[in-house]
Amino acid sequence: MLASQGRLPGVTATAVVGLLLLASPLVRAAASSPENPTTPAISFYWSTKNDSDLSLPQCEPFLITTTDNPGSSVQSVSPFFFTSAAVGYVPTVQYVGTALGGSFNWTPTYPVGTAVNLAMTDSGNNSGGSISGYTVVAGSTSCATPNVTSPISFTVNPGNEPCDEIDITISGGKKPYTVSVINGASGRYANLTGQSNNVKFGNTVPAGQQFYLFVTDSTGTASPVSGGMTSQLNSVTCNQPVKSSSVSLGAVIGGVVGGVLGALLIAIIAYFYFRRKKARAVEEQYQQELNQPDVYRQSDGTAPLVTPFLVPHSSSDDYSRLQASSNENGGSYTDSNYPATTPTSTSSGGYPTHHNPSPPPPLPQPTYDHTGVPYPGHEQGYSNATYSSADSSKPGLEETDPWTGLAHPEAFNYRVGPGYAQPPRRYE
Repeated sequence: MLASQGRLPGVTATAVVGLLLLASPLVRAAASSPENPTTPAISFYWSTKNDSDLSLPQCEPFLITTTDNPGSSVQSVSPFFFTSAAVGYVPTVQYVGTALGGSFNWTPTYPVGTAVNLAMTDSGNNSGGSISGYTVVAGSTSCATPNVTSPISFTVNPGNEPCDEIDITISGGKKPYTVSVINGASGRYANLTGQSNNVKFGNTVPAGQQFYLFVTDSTGTASPVSGGMTSQLNSVTCNQPVKSSSVSLGAVIGGVVGGVLGALLIAIIAYFYFRRKKARAVEEQYQQELNQPDVYRQSDGTAPLVTPFLVPHSSSDDYSRLQASSNENGGSYTDSNYPATTPTSTSSGGYPTHHNPSPPPPLPQPTYDHTGVPYPGHEQGYSNATYSSADSSKPGLEETDPWTGLAHPEAFNYRVGPGYAQPPRRYE
């Protein structure tokens, strides 16, 4: 009946998962702000026979009268309820009726010396105000003591003189919970409802005033009322909640999972980044190579004009010897085999070229000093040297100096490398 109908702002499941993976639960808890209670509008008033008398005779009827508040913009909603919240006891709620302007009796059954707070609400959770400071005095003893046990309990941090925040930890009962504050000096009866067992309750009581707290669950079961606390809101001597150094298992798991997934995400991003960077570097190098001029091509991209290599020759009858060598090896060398390079006349003594069909002039022949003695002990020199006829069917060095064992410079066999269609060529 004392519960407020308000709800904490909702949080989507996606946002919760994202926060759990990317941030530590301890950081989120430290960064969250306290939630201020909702102060209902005072839509009516109540009073006693003598408002200045704050004594409550034990077990004797106490007369209370209700009146409407004509200056309120909020319409009262019947029926109406009267709440007595004694310190250390479970609050009791008494049904009053459906109309304002009448009177009813309430009987205090608490032990002598008990501090009591009195308040009224309607069915719309509008307030009739609250008054603190009542004390039970001796009277009749023929009444039962109210219940002091409850399945719901709570602790507050700090225990007194809070600043703007009070951390409340609730045990027992069923969610959602409603935290109620009674501030008789201002007539305030405020409530805060939420799904959490750990409530960051915003202190809105002016500095120097006393207030009391109790908790009600979704079934209407209430906790005992706390002792009086003095607010020090916006004061230099106020107390902030003391943060616990212990870390819950859920916080540890959340931090570890968040760290691992965060590191994995960074590693994946780095892998694709460097992979793309390397591919881009290869592509740029390839483009640079394409843009560079080819050393084997001219500036306009065409192939250069290269003069083919010509094998040197020494005599005018090379063509006849080449033909004879081909015949000895079983081949047939005719002009029809090489129409592009065969000379029109063999009497010219030249060898065909790719660009000029006429043979070039013969190369100058080396001369030898036949009178000298090139090597000691060989006084005959080259003049008396004899040379054997070369066997054109055998490659290599075939005519040698009998004195030195060296090949005569004019006795080399020149061969065209493998893969060419021309027959072997010999120069002597």
